[in-house]
Amino acid sequence: MTDPTRRRLLTGFGGGLAALAGCSGLPAFGDETDERPEYDRDAVRQALAPVEDVLEPDAFPVGIPAALQHHHRDQAREYVDAVPAEPGYPNGVIASRVADERAAAASALDEDATGRPRNRLETWRDRREEAAAVMGTHLAATGGIDRSDVDALGERGRSRLAAFEADWAYRATDVIDAAVVHATLEDYVQTCRGQLHTNSPFPTKPDEAVFQAGDVVGTVDGAIATATDAGRLREQYRSSVDADTGYRQRLASAASRLDRSLSSTTSDLEEYLDVEPDEAFDADLSDTPAETVFRDASRTVEWRREQVDEAGQRHDPATAVLAAGHGFVAAGALEAVVDAVEDGNYREYPTVDDLERHTDRAIDALEAAWDAEPQALAIEIADPALLSLRAAHRRVRESQFYGGPERVFVQVLHAEAQALAVPAATAFVAERLQATGPD
Repeated sequence: MTDPTRRRLLTGFGGGLAALAGCSGLPAFGDETDERPEYDRDAVRQALAPVEDVLEPDAFPVGIPAALQHHHRDQAREYVDAVPAEPGYPNGVIASRVADERAAAASALDEDATGRPRNRLETWRDRREEAAAVMGTHLAATGGIDRSDVDALGERGRSRLAAFEADWAYRATDVIDAAVVHATLEDYVQTCRGQLHTNSPFPTKPDEAVFQAGDVVGTVDGAIATATDAGRLREQYRSSVDADTGYRQRLASAASRLDRSLSSTTSDLEEYLDVEPDEAFDADLSDTPAETVFRDASRTVEWRREQVDEAGQRHDPATAVLAAGHGFVAAGALEAVVDAVEDGNYREYPTVDDLERHTDRAIDALEAAWDAEPQALAIEIADPALLSLRAAHRRVRESQFYGGPERVFVQVLHAEAQALAVPAATAFVAERLQATGPD
């Protein structure tokens, strides 16, 4: 028997996704013309231009102090200042490259970071890591660093990570906050672990592999920065709210229930997974937007399913909850795409007007998704739609016209389909979270 709550989820998808279809007034393949139309690149860029002004609201339960960003900026500046603007190494090629990398790292420190506070914090960690890599390269080139120094850095990172994990009870004000806040902390922990176990070893003779040495120094320093942010973010949350209840087991139980529901949902779409578009629709969709958007939507469902499994294997329950939400969004988007293609849509070349119209619709759908409740959860679950839309904008902005405007059109369609699925997915995930008993 179909879970009645999941049935409401699927009904919710259908109610909002009927708007996806509609790509009228386009020349059909083999009808008026067999040739791909010429596109004005400036007009295509203009059609996607509104995406640049899209900024999701900040409903993250933790206020991130500017001091955290300033700490990374100041540390990065110290690293850059430790490297001469014109290194006098005997090897002029290495000296020139280090000078260029130092200049780039220094220039980045004068630029503002953009996006949500968490994004800005990540940007400053990345800039710090780049600056540390330049310093590490300089030290390797001048004989100022060896394996014992890097081992000591790694031990600092491991010590900070261990201290964080030893006191990690997933405390929060409620289960929704727990999912949102601790998914971010789980991401920090996984990032830190990856940085501490870098596949690039510190060279035995650093003066003979200075850039490899520098990369390792940057990566290990990045681990220290990430572990530091995890601890400070958690303390900031604890100090600002009454967060004495631990939610790890409750999140794990909800993740398990959501995993089962997602498996049932994707099984309902099984005939559209791991199948060629022509077979799924018994029609020749070769070289049409319909073929590409179906492939993208179908593969995304499978990929999101894998992410849920991976989060479960890592024992990251908050990440597993959000990953399940992304999985429901992917399933809803695929269902919408299937309905649209079965109705005969997206078989023709898109016009610039189509790009503009669907871009506006995707933005409207995304902004509506962000208004869903609980908002902090909705914003996290809407991330795939935002990333798809930004990918389309970036492709146009950077003149990466591989696949032509048709590829951009497909990315916009997929963003729209995902955004429309967010409210139903958010409501379903929230219900599952709140239905699970306390630890």
